[in-house]
Amino acid sequence: MSLPGATQEKEESAAAGSVVLRRDHDVLKEGWASKLSGKALFGQYHWDRRWFRLVQTGTDVTLYYYRSTKDEEPRGQVRLTSNYVAREIEAGEKIRKPHAFAVGKLVDDGATRTYYLSCESEEDKLEWMATIGAAIEGVPDRALKRKSTVRVKMKNKVATLSTSEIGATVTKRQYEDPKWRLQQWEGLCQMTDRPRDQWKKLDMKEGVAVARMSFKEQPWAIIMVDGVVAAPVSVVYSFLQQACTEGGKLDYFFRDERVLQSIDPDRANAIVQWHYKTSLPGMSPREVCVLRSWVTEGETLNGTSGMMILSAAHENFVLEKDATLCRVEVSGVVLSHDHSSAGRTRMTFVAQVDVRGSLRG
Repeated sequence: MSLPGATQEKEESAAAGSVVLRRDHDVLKEGWASKLSGKALFGQYHWDRRWFRLVQTGTDVTLYYYRSTKDEEPRGQVRLTSNYVAREIEAGEKIRKPHAFAVGKLVDDGATRTYYLSCESEEDKLEWMATIGAAIEGVPDRALKRKSTVRVKMKNKVATLSTSEIGATVTKRQYEDPKWRLQQWEGLCQMTDRPRDQWKKLDMKEGVAVARMSFKEQPWAIIMVDGVVAAPVSVVYSFLQQACTEGGKLDYFFRDERVLQSIDPDRANAIVQWHYKTSLPGMSPREVCVLRSWVTEGETLNGTSGMMILSAAHENFVLEKDATLCRVEVSGVVLSHDHSSAGRTRMTFVAQVDVRGSLRG
């Protein structure tokens, strides 16, 4: 079987239907694994044994799969952009195969297929996950040295968080303290001011930056979206509040909000429970118990405002049946004055989500 790009071999693009030529490449890993079929046969999905090859060509990373090692043309391929991740199987996905993992979008868009692979051993599975993750993050040297770290990963593999662990580090004494909440807000602001060269992946389009940090050595997936809005901070703040209420333009995460505790009369600070369903079939609903704080410009020393969320423990939190718990480190939307132009607002969204047992590879 010739490698993709060894000669002027054609490679079909499933997304655009185009044909390109590949010459130079690095094979980061290859081997046998089973793949869950994308089409149901008589209503039943089945597993197909395929020969997989992870190839890096320049900055492009592609996972090819073949019927056999002798095939010249791949049976299919997955272009692994920075939006993809190799992650553990979730309980709601009902995958019964041993040593299985998923390859799909980091953020569910409801349209992109998630691929399920089952390896011949747990060590091989973790090696595939580590290699794919390193390749996506743009560190092929780490991918090529993957074997030295797989046994450590197996030894230190982190399990999914239990109910008692979600937000257990944030107590009532802390979240009811205004000074403590302001300290968390200042930490969020520091995150938005990190130099861009510290972000692992950074893409710019029409003045909006989308970036994420590596989570290979930490349990957090950290994502940032940063841009400028042509309106004063006060107007953007009012719009954000309205958009996050039920029926607003950004109400997706807040439609089934349950207020567990109002910390102050106007509910600017409250402990809330959010429940939302994913659009992918078979994937379990998500739930969080968080401190939600609306921060005004007058409360801060740096003239910022916005909304902050952070997982917190609360006695009235009850996980609904079949839902998956999520833990959120300090996250939110930070609004600040754009110093390059009067009457404009810099708007930065930062999300830090615990990915143990779900997205961590």
